[in-house]
Amino acid sequence: MLQTAFGVLIMAAAIAIAIPAYATIRRESVEARNRAAAAAAILGTADGGDKGAVRPSKMQEALDKAGIEVTAGYFAGAVAFFTVAIGFLAATIGGSPAMAGVGLFVPLLALMRIAQRSKSRADEFEGQLAEALPMVAGGMRTGLTFEAAMANVADYMPDPLSEQFKRAAAERSYGVPLADAMENMSHRVNCPDMGLLTAVTAVQQETGGNMADVLDSIAETIRRRLHMRKHIASVTAEGRLSAAIMAGIPVVLLVALTFLTPSYVDVFYTTPAGWAMLAVAALLDVMGLLFIRKLYNMKIY
Repeated sequence: MLQTAFGVLIMAAAIAIAIPAYATIRRESVEARNRAAAAAAILGTADGGDKGAVRPSKMQEALDKAGIEVTAGYFAGAVAFFTVAIGFLAATIGGSPAMAGVGLFVPLLALMRIAQRSKSRADEFEGQLAEALPMVAGGMRTGLTFEAAMANVADYMPDPLSEQFKRAAAERSYGVPLADAMENMSHRVNCPDMGLLTAVTAVQQETGGNMADVLDSIAETIRRRLHMRKHIASVTAEGRLSAAIMAGIPVVLLVALTFLTPSYVDVFYTTPAGWAMLAVAALLDVMGLLFIRKLYNMKIY
């Protein structure tokens, strides 16, 4: 039994090393991604509609927003493999087929990781946008067009803003209208301020006006919103930390008792009643954590 578990563990470790390497080999260059996105965008704007557009799947959109540069099929295959491998390993070590349910945590953790990275990149993009808009406004005051100023700023800003601005510039080079290119960029990032910038761009194209001053005003609004969010995060830090500690204590105790005094917790792993109690405890623990987090989750519009 131990030899089988050890073999499965080695196999999982080998795949864990191979996946990043294979993903790096298959990763497209930024220029190739820009050309593909621009080609899809120009199909969407042909004949004035989205009839011919090639839209990525929901999973691929989520991976793109999270900055995970692999295909949705490859990601799903990797998650499926680790789900089976870890479930088999847990069942082998635990000596019970019910322990295979541990593998179900793999897709859950994968989805949580995607959501966490997507939010992190969105926050990073928002902060970079507050810095980039005054630079775009300054470029427009020197005589550059909005597209030229945006492409110029993309060369000096880091990702994710640089990549998104370059993709928008590539779409413009393929003939996509500016408003549509900005709308596409708004869909690629989870940043509500991009909706405001998109609306301003569309109105400016129709009516004209001093767009540089408007960009400065949007940047100031973003900076004030970011300052307020940081203030709220510092005020609620104690409550959020308490929620994490309270949710983690039952898990830590269960793991400690499992290794230190297995006889105390064998009933949880070997009987149907124990499995049911573990499931109910896990559900209540997660519900309590989500409820407490909801109390401190304040949205700033």
